[in-house]
Amino acid sequence: MPSQLTAALLAPAEQRPQLLGQLYLNAQLFGLAEAQFATVAPGSPSALAAATYAAYTRWIAGDRVEGLQRIQDLVAAHPTDARARALLALAYLSTHDTPGAQAQLEIVRAQAPRVPETHLAWAQWYTAHHDYVAADDEYRRAFNDAAPNERGRYALVLESLCR
Repeated sequence: MPSQLTAALLAPAEQRPQLLGQLYLNAQLFGLAEAQFATVAPGSPSALAAATYAAYTRWIAGDRVEGLQRIQDLVAAHPTDARARALLALAYLSTHDTPGAQAQLEIVRAQAPRVPETHLAWAQWYTAHHDYVAADDEYRRAFNDAAPNERGRYALVLESLCR
């Protein structure tokens, strides 16, 4: 995490809030994550990602109704955004809405088969269904399809699975 924090702090100013928000989200510092996502400029290239992660942060922090509504609204407004659909699938999966989760996962796989978030969402699906071999395959696909500068977080997941 120290190297990721350093990279986020050294990133261009317009990317910094998004990167810091994601770091805070991964560290379960939800208030700090939401605060960073809120500072992303609405017209910036990171705006949709920030809004999606802010909604997911709200949901994972415990405001399930508002967070889920925000994610659903983002999917409705941006139906081809793989990240929003993948996070919606995870929200459905955790509330045991298996048909809803599977429907979102099928759509996201058709729209964005090589996006790391697609693989991560499927990995969680397989884990929830106790198919650990398939989950491991999806985590490996996420690592392989990630941009080189993002592979570190996927490598950590893979390493923790091998223990």
